[in-house]
Amino acid sequence: MGLYEFLDEDIEIRLGKLSKKDIKCLDELIKLLRLLKSTNYIEELEEANAFLKLFNDKWEIKETKYPFLKTMNTEIGNLLLNTSYTNYNEFKELYKFVKITYMFNEDNEEWNYVENIDLIDEIIINICQKLIYYVESYDKHENTPKYIFYYFEQFKDVKWKDESVKKFKKEIGEVIIDMDHEIFVQREFLLTINNSANFLMICNVVKDNRQLIEFTDVVAAYLTILKMIIKNPQEIMEDIEVGKIVKIEKKALTMENICWAILIIWSIIMPILMFISRSLRQFD
Repeated sequence: MGLYEFLDEDIEIRLGKLSKKDIKCLDELIKLLRLLKSTNYIEELEEANAFLKLFNDKWEIKETKYPFLKTMNTEIGNLLLNTSYTNYNEFKELYKFVKITYMFNEDNEEWNYVENIDLIDEIIINICQKLIYYVESYDKHENTPKYIFYYFEQFKDVKWKDESVKKFKKEIGEVIIDMDHEIFVQREFLLTINNSANFLMICNVVKDNRQLIEFTDVVAAYLTILKMIIKNPQEIMEDIEVGKIVKIEKKALTMENICWAILIIWSIIMPILMFISRSLRQFD
């Protein structure tokens, strides 16, 4: 048995143990986790995350430009400093997660961020607001909720119901991290998934006017995240069952993005070439 097969088998054993728990909608979450493991979604999203980092100035969170983001950074950011289980950085991770999954979803024609920067930002902010207030049912509501200070004020009162719930959250997070078999590569986007789920878990508690994090809050948060990644789970599951190889169709890079990439690479190589040239002249 190869290393990858061993790691996959280990994940399957852990999922089998988790599936024995009697938790609402856990069976659906287990199915999506197995589905995620059977596709190349993780690989593609990690590549997307790495690619977008080349254009950090275009992909950063613009707190000063949009009122909601400015409020999250100041008033809400200060509120979240007093909480034990989440913070403003996890909201930024959620924003990043939504942006990457939205932009690289096959159904979105306006994925060229360079040409549609304002439109995309507004869409991402709208989705984030709905996620915060509605979590798993975010896509069932047409109206974007208004900012409510009291809603975020309740975050500071949230805590684990007991250690077993905390352990369950950790086990789900570890399964997701271990789905990436690239041992020597930083699993940045997978960490983003877990941080985003953590923020949504707190939101799910607060939206129901509760204070204790329960098993169902963990499940709801991860279900929301996985459903945003996997848009057509039933179709993909049918492909897997008949033995088809599931692949995400890669987006063709625009000429502008290619030019930017070339410029970045050239800016790195050019100083090295000049240094080598000067060194060689010294020996002449």
